Amino acid sequence: MTLEFEKLTTELQQMAQLAARRYQFHQERLDEAQATLLAYRENWTAVTRALDIAEQKTDRKLYRSARPF
Repeated sequence: MTLEFEKLTTELQQMAQLAARRYQFHQERLDEAQATLLAYRENWTAVTRALDIAEQKTDRKLYRSARPF
């Protein structure tokens, strides 16, 4: 039994395009997360407030976060 690569070309191209779009999406989310971390890296009041809000909106059994000193 032989593998007919020419029949797979279209599917492989679609898979490669999907992988590239996913990579771009995740890269954009990473860039946003890094920008947010840089923006709030020394704003401890905002960090504490965000942690308080997160704790209020979630189940304590499911959500844990580290608090800065």
